[in-house]
Amino acid sequence: MAKGMLPRELREAYEEAIQSPGRHGALRLEGGLFGPGFLALLERGEAPFQSPKDFGLPRGSLQEEMALAYREAKALWRLFRERLEGVLGTEREGEVTRERWVRPFLTLLGYRLNYRGPAQAGGRSYPILYRADEGLEAPPVHVVPWGQDLGRAGRGAAPPTASSRTT
Repeated sequence: MAKGMLPRELREAYEEAIQSPGRHGALRLEGGLFGPGFLALLERGEAPFQSPKDFGLPRGSLQEEMALAYREAKALWRLFRERLEGVLGTEREGEVTRERWVRPFLTLLGYRLNYRGPAQAGGRSYPILYRADEGLEAPPVHVVPWGQDLGRAGRGAAPPTASSRTT
């Protein structure tokens, strides 16, 4: 979308962000998913669908919920890294990545990792075994062992055991 086609508040935020590019120094913008205008709206608390009521929370508790989720994610990360040390380079690396990091982290974000088996598209099968929820339109989740280079095809994560497929 051309800058002239943006709603007035996005245009103003965009212009403000362009005039002070160092303002979001901790972020490096790549592509067009989250542009400087949108970040400026978020910073001012004016982005649509970002109020506590939009998340089913009482008024004023959105910041507290985000802080709590961040602390929980950090604890999950620490526990995952501790468990991972003993399995790096082994067959269990994919399972530990899935069960000690991906599943709990997605749960924290309100998703439920759901086993679906290989994804089918265009007559081909892909080793994308999970969805982020049970619904038909749930986004795919591709889980690979922690140490796998994402730029190359690898060994993939071992399929889950029968007991972990439905949870």
